[in-house]
Parts: sequence; structure tokens; C-alpha cells
Amino acid sequence: MTFVGKVLVVVQVVLSVCFMAFAGAVYTVQTNWMKKADTLGSDIAKRKTEQQDADQEFSDYKTKTTADLKSQKTRADTFQAQAAGLAQQVAALKTENERIATERNRQAELARTANIEASERRKEAVRQNAVNKNLHALIDKLVAQVRGL
Repeated sequence: MTFVGKVLVVVQVVLSVCFMAFAGAVYTVQTNWMKKADTLGSDIAKRKTEQQDADQEFSDYKTKTTADLKSQKTRADTFQAQAAGLAQQVAALKTENERIATERNRQAELARTANIEASERRKEAVRQNAVNKNLHALIDKLVAQVRGL
């Protein structure tokens, strides 16, 4: 074998070792990418499941809050209707109260007038009694005078 043949054999051995190393590196990288792809695929499936669960939970929450909102709105409408009814009752009662107060004042004025009238009649009766007493005394005196005649 010549020197060039020996060099070529050594180069061939070195290149075969290099190609074998390259093949091992490619195999290692290829295996890592496959494992990583499988891992990412399972992660994606898990995330999709979590997202579906979260979407379902959100849908349930939305349905529940919508129903709660509707019931609260119904309650608020009911309370507003009651408040309006009570406001009308208050207005009616105020009107009734004013009418009763006016009637009470009128009755009080009538009672005061009747009291004044009764007081004046009493005074008149006392004066009339005094006049009657005087007239009876005069009649008695005149009867006594007629008897005396």
C-alpha cells in the first residue's frame, strides 16, 4: 500500500466516525423532537379539555347570573310597583288627613261658637231670671197692694 492509500484509509475511517457521530446526533435530536411533539400533543389535549371545562363553567355561571339578574329585576320591578302604590296611598292619606283636619277645625269652630252662644244664653237666662225675680216681687207687691185695697 502506498502512502496515499494509507492516508485515504485513515481519512475514510475518520469520515466514517464523523458520519456515525452525525447520525447519532440526528437520531438523538429526532428522538427528542418526537418526545417533545408527543408531550406537546398531550398538553394541547389537556388544555383543550381544561378550556372546555372552563367554557362550560363560564356558561353555567352566565346562565346562573342571567337568571339571578332576571329574578332581581323582577323583584326590583315588584318593589317599585309597591313603592308607587304606597306613594299613592300616602298621597291619599295626606289628602284624607287634610280633609279630616279641616273638618276638625270646622267642628272646633262650631263648638267654640256653640260654647259662646251657650255662654251668652246662660248670661241672658241669668238676666232674665233677675228680671223675672223683680217682676215676681213686683207682682207680689201689687197683689199685696190689691188685697190691701
